[in-house]
Amino acid sequence: MSIVAHDRPSELTNAPVGQHCPARVLPSVPMRQMSSQDFAHIYRNSQVPWIAQVAVALLVALATLIVASPVDGGLPTLVLLVAFVAVVAIWWVFLRARGFRGNDYDPMQTDAEAARTPFSWKEEGRFLLMLIVVMAPMQFSQVMASWPFAWGAAGLALAVSLWVIRYDAWRPHHYLPPRELAASAGRPITGAGEWLACYLYALRVAPGGRQIRSDVLAERLESYGWSGSEVSEALSGLVASGKAVRLRELRSSDGAVTWVTLTKEGREAAKAGLGGRP
Repeated sequence: MSIVAHDRPSELTNAPVGQHCPARVLPSVPMRQMSSQDFAHIYRNSQVPWIAQVAVALLVALATLIVASPVDGGLPTLVLLVAFVAVVAIWWVFLRARGFRGNDYDPMQTDAEAARTPFSWKEEGRFLLMLIVVMAPMQFSQVMASWPFAWGAAGLALAVSLWVIRYDAWRPHHYLPPRELAASAGRPITGAGEWLACYLYALRVAPGGRQIRSDVLAERLESYGWSGSEVSEALSGLVASGKAVRLRELRSSDGAVTWVTLTKEGREAAKAGLGGRP
């Protein structure tokens, strides 16, 4: 069973008399300062490559064409196997979103509800639909063994596969793409907290969208000049101001995992920053 604890800012304790209490060190400005247009570019790069989407849909259509055709022997099985391996390879390299999960966070949720990885028929059900589209023609091909039937089934499989792959099951609430918010002047975003909020927003890490694992977030920010301590400090500042939340999930398989998401307030603050309204 998963258990979650909402991160709260820790209280400062008084240092013993005569002992120096070090001042809290605020995170420095990221080495790479960016404008709102730069975050729009991050948003574009976070989208699934359309070439990979089309490749998967074509492979599914090809497999459907062969299994629904009058071809006998081991060819249909071989094509199914090759298509399956190719789809898995493309998914692993291009379509897999490592360190992300669906985001149904709401402050009114109980800890147990916030802990779980959300299940959605919009997400899992679409892959079941794709499987049905591929396997159903195989059953009917015993009765309707013809190339016109096979081409029709392949066309249907192609259309359904494209819709399934391109459909975004997790869409942030009240979300506008950064490119629609970016100020024409490209106002530099330099404050660490605002920078991090805009970055999370560009990745659609907001209610209704996605959550990101804290270790994956730190890895991604290394390329922008952030250290692990700076990420932790900036994130703690967002949590303290109510603009973000940490969800600590305890799992029996691999220990504790911390997920991060903007709150509604953080989402609106990021939208204001990207729109040139500090």
